[in-house]
Amino acid sequence: MFLLIALVGVVSCSPTPQILDSISGFFKGVTGDSGDLEEVPYKTISKEQIDGLAYEIREYPSVNWVCKQMKYAVGDKPSRGQFMSLFRYISGSNEERQEIAMTRPVLSKMTPNKDSMTSNMCFYLDSSAQANPPTPEDKTVVVETNKPFTVAVYEFGGYASEDSVDEAKMFAKKLGDRVNTVDTDYYYSAGYSSPMKFWNRKNEVMFVLKQ
Repeated sequence: MFLLIALVGVVSCSPTPQILDSISGFFKGVTGDSGDLEEVPYKTISKEQIDGLAYEIREYPSVNWVCKQMKYAVGDKPSRGQFMSLFRYISGSNEERQEIAMTRPVLSKMTPNKDSMTSNMCFYLDSSAQANPPTPEDKTVVVETNKPFTVAVYEFGGYASEDSVDEAKMFAKKLGDRVNTVDTDYYYSAGYSSPMKFWNRKNEVMFVLKQ
């Protein structure tokens, strides 16, 4: 509901067709899975199974993202503020006033600390913006280019922002001896479904394979 009210506010301030298309595309998913949204490219290397848990190994290329990082106490949930800052950027709140379509997944690099969590939430920039991303106006929002990386990926339901910590712990435990081949100092949480979709949701947790 918070996101719905906030997005209505964005539309009322600047109801351009592109913004309406972005919001419409993002909120498709109440009964479907927003399959028409552009998705970050990757290559599946293998499909694995351990103790009844299915996962896969993927390679992701170097691409551009728009990101916002926040550090917060364990138990807090700052993801709404991160999401809206990034959504304003793709809705045209950038120096070029360029509007960019919503993509998926919403990817967050999660780095646990003793009593806090550092989250770097990112939107993949679609094909129209990859070569020349617009410059953010908000100084807390940055355009980042990742190096190619390989990950072990486990898919789960529910809400990524609420469940990813437990799912990451479970996945690491299931990997057992194989966990030595991945970096567990941090993990990626990927959310594919609209927040207004209440069933058959798709999320993923990823550990980067050590080189």
